[in-house]
Amino acid sequence: MANKCDLPGKEDVTFATFTPSSKGAFDYAHAKSGTGALPVFLFAHTYGGDSKCHTPLLQAVADKGYICVVADRTNDIRPEVSTKDFVLGVLSGKALCALSSDGTWLAACLDWIKKQAKVDGFTPDLTKVVAGGFSMGGVEVINFVGTKPPEVKAMIVISPSTVKLNEKTFQFSYDKLQQLLGGITIPSLYICSSKDGSKPVCKEHFNVSPSPSAVLSFTDAHLDNSMSLTSETTMWKIHSSIILKCLSDCLLGGGLRRHFALASERKVVSADPIAAFVEKHVYGRETPLAPPEVIDDLFTK
Repeated sequence: MANKCDLPGKEDVTFATFTPSSKGAFDYAHAKSGTGALPVFLFAHTYGGDSKCHTPLLQAVADKGYICVVADRTNDIRPEVSTKDFVLGVLSGKALCALSSDGTWLAACLDWIKKQAKVDGFTPDLTKVVAGGFSMGGVEVINFVGTKPPEVKAMIVISPSTVKLNEKTFQFSYDKLQQLLGGITIPSLYICSSKDGSKPVCKEHFNVSPSPSAVLSFTDAHLDNSMSLTSETTMWKIHSSIILKCLSDCLLGGGLRRHFALASERKVVSADPIAAFVEKHVYGRETPLAPPEVIDDLFTK
């Protein structure tokens, strides 16, 4: 379901929403809240993609009893741009698709959900809002949470593109992000994997984030590294060229395949730790982030 944004300067935005697909998910959320209102998960998507590539993840989160909201923009995906030019643009720091990294796009999601009495028949619980982001969306969510919106109770950052190398492309300052993280007052979870190039920066963010905070790194064997859905739904169609495929295995340390496996493939791995983290730090119920056999590293404080 898509919904137009009415904020000035955000005319190119529509909001994609995901809600529980089964009565069992709603009944669980009803029992959890005691009111029938569902917690809200605001999510910032990857660069060169939109909500479609994150549909399995966001539907899985919704089926745990959430209303998920994503801001999609007109130029998130530009089919007229070749994959080669798109990737070379990223490497040179030239943005060819819409940039949503300054925190205002998740702020627009929050503004929109606050105006909704119902979403697909479900009532949003505005006292329990969680903000998350993947890749470029990791920059967006840190900038957003850094403004300290009172409704937001936890932050989820999945394989963020927040290394200094990406500052020009995604128009951010690594040092500023670190400063913002040092000043947040809500729980934060960073999700990566053993061969994902974002693992070091996740640990750096964790180190400056106040307690409670956690870094969860999955084993590589637990991931779907095919880039199947990513290639179907985003600008990152690196399977189409041997050169670009080789490049993808060099970018981001362990390769783009490990990066997108965390949030943009049909095998969903991040929904359970997201829900478990919120259960613990928003609802006060202790739940393991993941089974021990799929964990590469786990840091908590």
